[in-house]
Amino acid sequence: QVMPMDNRSLSEQVKSNILNKGLLEHGNRIIVGVSGGADSVCLLKILLEIKDEFNLTLIAVHVNHGLRGPEAQHDQSYVEKLCKDWGVPVKAYFADIKALSKKMGVSEEEAGREARYRIFKKVLKNTGYDYIAVAHNRDDQAETVMLNILRGTGLDGLCGMVMKQGEIIRPLLNISRRQIIEYLESNKLSYCTDSSNKSSEYTRNRVRNELFPEIRRLFGIDPVNQLYRLSILVGEDKDLLEQVTRNSYDAVVLEDEDDVVLSATGLRTLS
Repeated sequence: QVMPMDNRSLSEQVKSNILNKGLLEHGNRIIVGVSGGADSVCLLKILLEIKDEFNLTLIAVHVNHGLRGPEAQHDQSYVEKLCKDWGVPVKAYFADIKALSKKMGVSEEEAGREARYRIFKKVLKNTGYDYIAVAHNRDDQAETVMLNILRGTGLDGLCGMVMKQGEIIRPLLNISRRQIIEYLESNKLSYCTDSSNKSSEYTRNRVRNELFPEIRRLFGIDPVNQLYRLSILVGEDKDLLEQVTRNSYDAVVLEDEDDVVLSATGLRTLS
């Protein structure tokens, strides 16, 4: 079963994500994570398209991981020029990911993620802005779910990322990488390609470049759509379970002030 293709324009789809999921409010001030890659260039452009309608204030934040030498420098210059052309203020930060990954004892991929979110949150705190918008798409979501399955996961991991998580918003989460590239091409927008996306040293790249194509070849299905659909269905189940849990708690809780007192007889009746 294929997810139906959405024929609305990308900015219409993002607008409906914003309204249906309450991603942001009118007049909000948004920090946009911009790496210079296709997804983040697309996100910034779409937010600019709907900026007046929602009365948004935007600022771009770019994190240079210092991993790809001149290429990383090129990405930073590209983002700075793009933002200047589009009239968006931009802040660029440097994070020594190699050192951080050694210090934390995690992969460079993981250290990069940690550093990016830490920087985004610091900027949020210092500017008093409302949200941080990041450019994860449907393919990223499918890869995340697959990685979680491979690590062994419960419902949370099967849900993958969510469109709104505290101050983090992901307006492109249900939009495929292909739609994003098509949007950029039809708007004649260039973007940076990260050479490390090709490297199989990162687990996520192995899922994207080796496992998914193999699944397509062997089973003739698109794992991205199937895993994305799984994340939506499980998300609905999880919401229901949380609701059931709250109701069950209310049914057996006797006191909830300093101490929590539950009814043992009541608990015995629960699943």
